Amino acid sequence: MKLSALPDAPPVEIRNPAPTLDELAALLDIKLPSPLPANTAKLEQELRNKLKLEAPLAVQARSGHAGFFPLNKFSATPLLIKAARSAFSEAPGDDVRKRLMVVPRCHAMR
Repeated sequence: MKLSALPDAPPVEIRNPAPTLDELAALLDIKLPSPLPANTAKLEQELRNKLKLEAPLAVQARSGHAGFFPLNKFSATPLLIKAARSAFSEAPGDDVRKRLMVVPRCHAMR
């Protein structure tokens, strides 16, 4: 599947009006080339495609069978909480710029 066929990444999709080249570069945490190329539409599409690769991660876990808990199981919860706190401190008050958000009891539709 080509990247151009995928929908825009959520930080791009929810912005109204559409993000500028500077905003797209800021979302990716990269610098724009200087001077800008003559065809900025191609550069904009490349940045949008790169943002599509920075997709959010959603997982659903199921236990092997009732009452079974392996002793060597790794718990990702402390690491997840630490990462969520770091993401909040990097972009306080701006959910669009967060690199990670923990949303309990939800179903990822897309």
